[in-house]
Amino acid sequence: GKTTRNTTHHTTHKPQTTNQQWYHTVRYEKAPLTNTTVFLLKANSKANMSDNHITMSDNGITGVNVETPKQEGESLILSPVFASSAADNNNNNNNDNNNNNDTTTEQAEAESSFPVPVGDVTCWKHTTGIASFFSLTWGWLLLNKPQILSGITVALAQVPEAVSFSFVAGVDPIIGLQSAWIMGICTSLAGGRPGMVAGATGAVAVVLPSLVEKHGVGYMFYAIMLAGILQMIFGLLRFGVLVRMIPHPVMVGFCNGLGVVIGVAQFNIFKVRPEDEGDLGEGDGRRLFEIGGAFAPFTNGWEWVDATMVGWMVFHIIIALTTYAFFPKIPVLGKAIPASLAAIIITTILEWGLIRPIGYETNTVKDLQDVRGDFPIPVWADDRYSSEMPPLNGNTLGIIFPVAITVAAIGLLESLLTLEIIDEMTNTKGNGNREALGQGLGNLLSGMFGGMGGCTTIGQSMMNLHSGGYTRLSSTCAAFFMLLIILVAYPLINLIPVAGLAGVMFVVTY
Repeated sequence: GKTTRNTTHHTTHKPQTTNQQWYHTVRYEKAPLTNTTVFLLKANSKANMSDNHITMSDNGITGVNVETPKQEGESLILSPVFASSAADNNNNNNNDNNNNNDTTTEQAEAESSFPVPVGDVTCWKHTTGIASFFSLTWGWLLLNKPQILSGITVALAQVPEAVSFSFVAGVDPIIGLQSAWIMGICTSLAGGRPGMVAGATGAVAVVLPSLVEKHGVGYMFYAIMLAGILQMIFGLLRFGVLVRMIPHPVMVGFCNGLGVVIGVAQFNIFKVRPEDEGDLGEGDGRRLFEIGGAFAPFTNGWEWVDATMVGWMVFHIIIALTTYAFFPKIPVLGKAIPASLAAIIITTILEWGLIRPIGYETNTVKDLQDVRGDFPIPVWADDRYSSEMPPLNGNTLGIIFPVAITVAAIGLLESLLTLEIIDEMTNTKGNGNREALGQGLGNLLSGMFGGMGGCTTIGQSMMNLHSGGYTRLSSTCAAFFMLLIILVAYPLINLIPVAGLAGVMFVVTY
């Protein structure tokens, strides 16, 4: 179970026949298993090898593709085959093996020749001069390219979700966008699970609208701060271990339920969003904060977009799904760019290079909400919120405490369950107590700097994992790029069609 950056095992023997059992005593890599990393067997594990495929069944792994050593002493390269893609791997075994073997070989060579592991940012301590500084920087960028690109992909996909969850809570969209990067950076650096992504979430957002409507956004900020303090106390008391008592079927049901919720919620893009709450009508009992609810497309009574736009949106989704399926097979680009990021880029090019020039259009991020914003400052010094901050007294505490404890409990439950699920998928172990501390710190700072809080998002965490991001660097990059989007890159992000982002989320749901 000791973590090591070595990704290849040098064996001194090989079987005499392809069906002979191999008994390995090898180091065990704690890094999550993706199609771009090398998989090492557990110490003393046993597996049958036949036709360059080691048959296993453990935590979603159905097998391991193998590049057989050609002579004694050569590296044995293995890469995982996930249960969800086992059929595809069997049907396309030869092509996939070649692509995966090339990728894993390059990754192994890069890691073995670099002075620090993937995701480590301390390589510059080895600098001996200007030339070595640039050499180390270039090598670090090459080594961590999958982590950085995965972070960019996650940040792009977080934008429409953060905006939607802001509407759920009944607050300005910039509040949700600020929450996304504040929660992300805190849990990435201080949380208990490398690669897990946090941000504004629907689970937390649905608790807030009543408080915001009755008392104002200032009370919400204090409630989020208090929730963060409660979560940090939970972690300090080491109660995170309690999540280990949750039965496996509960975790499976939780994961499947979230998959359904995330998938159905994508149909919101096909509805015409009212310009203001008054358009919803007072008689139907619906409010603006219902936007983004999982089944809102089928219950909110809004009109569907016209048939032509629906057709072009479906076109974007099909393109995104097709890109996700076939882009990794492209010899050069397939290794350089995550398929999810490629899908977003391609659908954006098609929107502005094909659909709009011929006289049609689909909704873009800007149609949902302009993501432009400023760097946050404490709410007590912010002119937008300072007048709404209530006095800190017993009355205020009595109002915010029920909401705070609910936010803390729901956020911890979703985050720790997500941690458990990713632990099982990657055959590694996160730290629930540290995750609670990281979540609490994120919520505390989120409330202080004008955010609506949040927790771990299983959809974005799975996207990060499938895009090749499994270190703290990837989730830190996601938070950093979200901040860049708010401050600098918003003109480009506003051009992205939301249907392309929905297509990526459908893949995550699957």
